[in-house]
Amino acid sequence: MKKITIIISGVAFVCATFVFWSKFWLRDSIQPQGKTMLAEESLHEADVDTVVISKSTDIQEKSIDQKLLGQVESPNALMSFIEHTKYPPFSQPITQHAPLESFQPSLESVQSETLFLLESDDSEVRLGISTQRSTYFEEEVISINALAHLNDTQEIDDVTIWLSSVDGDELYRLEPSHQESSWQFDIDTSLINASDWPIEVEARLLVMVNGEALYTFHPFRYQAPVAELNSVGTGSVQEQFLNISLEFDVEQKGYFFITGNLYEQQTNKPLIHLTAEGEMSSLNNKLSLKAHIDALKVSGLEGPYYLADIDITRSAAIGESFDLKGRALESRYHIDRVDFSTFSNIPHHDPHDKERIRVMKAIANISQ
Repeated sequence: MKKITIIISGVAFVCATFVFWSKFWLRDSIQPQGKTMLAEESLHEADVDTVVISKSTDIQEKSIDQKLLGQVESPNALMSFIEHTKYPPFSQPITQHAPLESFQPSLESVQSETLFLLESDDSEVRLGISTQRSTYFEEEVISINALAHLNDTQEIDDVTIWLSSVDGDELYRLEPSHQESSWQFDIDTSLINASDWPIEVEARLLVMVNGEALYTFHPFRYQAPVAELNSVGTGSVQEQFLNISLEFDVEQKGYFFITGNLYEQQTNKPLIHLTAEGEMSSLNNKLSLKAHIDALKVSGLEGPYYLADIDITRSAAIGESFDLKGRALESRYHIDRVDFSTFSNIPHHDPHDKERIRVMKAIANISQ
């Protein structure tokens, strides 16, 4: 898919920028409340099509638009935005104003947990199921954790855990004990027939408690890596940038987005969040991350460094349903020490930033 470059200015750019930065500020969590089924309505063969999935009730949410507007009006948000424009968007210093997790790929999976009220006595049961990661690659080990929070009057009669497609086709069945209330399984996909599994998979949990069937599920992805990072340069100074070359084995050509974090080797301090993007194929298989000298000078540390937290994403082309993931073969890559005096002193400048800041200031004064 060819990249389409769009120049965004004024209010449109500000809004788009704050949708991105809002992940640092919007952290409300919502826990759904579930409904149960009578025992005779359950299906021991775990045909999910007959199982009533829990529905959220009485959820109070604030308007996202109101939250974003409040952020734009905030003086702190304005200062953060101005600070952001000092550096290229692909080379942003990591500071104490945002947690490191905000700059790391979302590899870990959030547990899907559902609250149920038993129809017999209105007592609460909470079911949870999760995978250790949100995406698994072919022939990896899939780790599944499930649990049931019960009180002293509640008893598990039966439990079923299985992997399924989103359409309900069973892929793999596990054998949990109904005498336990928490379960952990590791599925080595290299030892089973998983070659025809779909990309979207669900871990499903069906528990019989006091004669009532309770059901919840957790989605994750299973796929072949579309690219593997097999070589990383140790860094070279090119004018105002520390250039880090990347070479990939590309299995599926397309438009790729690469992110990673530069750390100081001795202290393990995170320094810069780096991004790159571009078309890649089996023959055109190289991209570069570039750390701007001004971003490096924020910490004052000349290295040596290492590159870590690498995320590789192939954007879905027209007609495709999913962005797909690649992987790095190592968790970190060494980057040589540099001498700041060898860099060209060329500050970052975007001619549109002045207008964007003016609009930001105007919005911040709306309520004053």
